[in-house]
Amino acid sequence: MLVVAAVLAPAAAHAQLPASGWDRLLPHDHYFRPLIADVQEPRMSLGMLETDVFAHAPEGRERPPFTLPDPQDAASDVEVSAGIGGSIPLWWLKQWPGKGGLVGVGMPIEFQYDRWSGRFRIMHRSSHLGDELIQISHAQRIEFGGEFADFIAAYRFADDARVYGGATYNFRSYTRWVPVMRRNNREDYGQLQAGVDGTWYKWADGHFGLIAGADWQAQQRTNWRSIVSVAAGPGIQTNGRATRLLVRYYHGPSSMGEFFLTPETFWTVEWVVDF
Repeated sequence: MLVVAAVLAPAAAHAQLPASGWDRLLPHDHYFRPLIADVQEPRMSLGMLETDVFAHAPEGRERPPFTLPDPQDAASDVEVSAGIGGSIPLWWLKQWPGKGGLVGVGMPIEFQYDRWSGRFRIMHRSSHLGDELIQISHAQRIEFGGEFADFIAAYRFADDARVYGGATYNFRSYTRWVPVMRRNNREDYGQLQAGVDGTWYKWADGHFGLIAGADWQAQQRTNWRSIVSVAAGPGIQTNGRATRLLVRYYHGPSSMGEFFLTPETFWTVEWVVDF
């Protein structure tokens, strides 16, 4: 997956726009903080995950039914999850003194003006069954993925907390051609998202604090079934960088595209590093 997303902490609203063109290249400032509770947000992370997706996946919602060697054991599966993602802004486009600014030229494009902030990006997303799963279960691959554009806006209602909402347009979806989608006359053009999150670094001179968020999504390909995820935990920040340890909960259609119609509930203990 192309990993381009906003990466860190509050925007440097009081930084001065460099006079030199070279100083505008590869700025350190970000104007849209990454979404804390969204499980699809690109991030640098390592976690331990317990999921029930294989309790339901063999039933064949996306493909013909398949079997697992030990269904009872697979019904609650523990996995290691790793995320490799983030972004580096390419060019500092604009500053509004005391209000925020605009960075971009690559993807995403981020902005902040006073208490409002936002992000626009174009991305590719896809998923694939692992060879080992195919070998032991004979499950068929499906063509999940495509290219999409999304926009999300946020309003900061407190110093470190915000509400946000946005929408995604899938301008090229491979998923809409999956046989089960054609049989049900279902499309895959849109997605909605809303949530709230915040960071509260109130201890150790602002270096130690708590991070929490809640996220809701609904997708046309799943007939607008709700997806709910929450995350919370302690964090440390220093010198413009941060790390946190989060407990994450997810419930809804599976976050793994190959099982996008399968209900899934999972818990994760996740270490995240911002850069």
